[in-house]
Amino acid sequence: MTISPDTRPRPTWLNSELCVLEEPLAWLRSYQSGWLAHLEATGEMDWSRYVPPHNRLAPAGAGLQLARARLLLVSLSGYAPHQPFETDNPLGDYSLRCLPLPSAPDVEALQPLQILQKLTPAHFKELCPEVITGLSHQPNALRTVKEFAPAVSAAARRVRAHGALLLARGSLGVQAAALTARALELHGIASAVLGWDCGWGANATPPRLILCHQTDVETALLAGLELLQSPAPQRPLQLA
Repeated sequence: MTISPDTRPRPTWLNSELCVLEEPLAWLRSYQSGWLAHLEATGEMDWSRYVPPHNRLAPAGAGLQLARARLLLVSLSGYAPHQPFETDNPLGDYSLRCLPLPSAPDVEALQPLQILQKLTPAHFKELCPEVITGLSHQPNALRTVKEFAPAVSAAARRVRAHGALLLARGSLGVQAAALTARALELHGIASAVLGWDCGWGANATPPRLILCHQTDVETALLAGLELLQSPAPQRPLQLA
């Protein structure tokens, strides 16, 4: 079922953080006693010790009528050719940048932004006036839930987004995007994650997920737009 963005319900969840990250205290104990403890003792990031969050249920939400929808682009090094680890802080960076569209060509969202501008208004009504970018190295899922995801949700509401496409590369980037997508869906903003090199990042269980593998950006974006029309949750879609 698809409904007009103007009438799509925006629910209020009293325990929204628990809906974004299930069993957060259990995850935090595993994180602190495993990966983080080894990092503090040796200075090495041993990913075999990292236990990713594993959500069982994805938030539900109606699909969008794209002809009336305003979409937000969120990039966590989603398509970029460089490596997804772009911060010197091994504990991660949970900040974001909200860039007006005229400035977006200076950031890594250039290619998908150009493609989306070409696809409007034939495929959807319009883009939001800002692009959101963040860093993919977010090992502390609880900080993603408490800092990054709420900031993205607030920015999406400020620019009156009806839906969001989140691009991410690597397990940590896809994990952060998935948790953020869950938060957006809980606030009534339809979301789809386009993930390259996902690994265990998909365990965070976003409402809509496309596993892109070697997929080019335009094909992935078109698939993401199509998926936004479907009600959440959806099974992960795999593209060659």
